[in-house]
Amino acid sequence: MQDHPQFVFGVFRQLWTELGGTFTGDVRDGPVPAEARAVGVLPSPTLAEVVRDINKFSNNVMARQLFLTLGMESGKRPAGAADADAALRAWLDARGLAMPELVLENGSGLSRRERISAEGLGRVLQAAWRSAVMPELIASLPVTATDGTMRKRLKQNGVAGQAHIKTGSLEGAQHRRLCAG
Repeated sequence: MQDHPQFVFGVFRQLWTELGGTFTGDVRDGPVPAEARAVGVLPSPTLAEVVRDINKFSNNVMARQLFLTLGMESGKRPAGAADADAALRAWLDARGLAMPELVLENGSGLSRRERISAEGLGRVLQAAWRSAVMPELIASLPVTATDGTMRKRLKQNGVAGQAHIKTGSLEGAQHRRLCAG
């Protein structure tokens, strides 16, 4: 698996070539030179839109990018996983949700090292339920037999459209579910 700069470079080079361009350069990761000038700006979707896409379609690549953005927003450029981990822990600590047992490796949930205790997850979910953004969070979860990763699931169980559910799994790991009615 490629790291982020190599992945983006590969996609860019492929698309550039498909559009008829030639490209002989390479990727350089580091600070932007002072003399560089912006040639374009692409605004990001809102955080609510990003979280909705991540949750509805279980988009692990977007989850990883959001995780790294947390590190970048703390002022570190280029940000890495350690920066994102520190930013997330600071956010949790500021809300009285310190979790020393929490292990974050890549932020997408696909790491076999990442883990959170059941008690820690419960505290985060309770805090989310009490937060001002709770409606957006719940709306971001797939609805049974209706949309996202749940569109084709639980159609015959009498619960179609009755629950917002986030599922996930890794081969050899137990299923994890987050439900809200």
